Amino acid sequence: MKWLRLIYGYLKHIPVVTLLAGAFFGWYFQVYVFGNWLPQWGLGGPVWSLVLFAVIVALLALGLAAYERYRARRRKLVVVGKPPQPRRGLIMLISKEVTAQAALAHHHEKLEYVWFIVTMRTEGLPGKLWRPLIGVVHSNQLVIDHWRPAETANAVQRALLHAQGLGMAVDEVICDITGGTTAMTYGAILACQQAGLDMEMVPAEYDVKLKALTPMGVILLEDEDGDGDKPENVSA
Repeated sequence: MKWLRLIYGYLKHIPVVTLLAGAFFGWYFQVYVFGNWLPQWGLGGPVWSLVLFAVIVALLALGLAAYERYRARRRKLVVVGKPPQPRRGLIMLISKEVTAQAALAHHHEKLEYVWFIVTMRTEGLPGKLWRPLIGVVHSNQLVIDHWRPAETANAVQRALLHAQGLGMAVDEVICDITGGTTAMTYGAILACQQAGLDMEMVPAEYDVKLKALTPMGVILLEDEDGDGDKPENVSA
């Protein structure tokens, strides 16, 4: 469970501080707070002292974890690039749940359909995103060989054709290339350039203590030279 992993993380990184604090507060609560009550309830003795100590340590670890998450959210992170306008359709290469949630939240105001580009290892991940997908239709485009760029390019093209069949213009759809392997990213970029489809990504900062990613916002990826060059067809 997530809260157990958080406790383990803090016991691992700063065990002396956490254990000493737990010992102090455990002693304090036992002597000054519960000292008169525990014997009346038949809960005195070393066993209950140990139980109280473990509870205090767990609460301290959870409090520290919550504080670190609060600091991460409050920290002002600078992202170079402007956010895209919310779209009706989102094609997404998916690997990490947290960055996928950030992209979905950004577009949720107008989002109608999401096409997840998945592999055999990630095809179950969209099922964990049910909360941000409430009211949004979604489907998977499976990539068997995730080291073959053309497969991902074809998956993006299929998703775009489906979007156009639903009455969406190309500029109402965007492709998020944050997830996937390097080969999948390359294939998605080829398909997007060929179709004139906008691209975005979700940069994230890794928190070593929490062993978790903190998304830095969704940014639009633009053609800086503006030459509008398109690659050859990649459907082969």
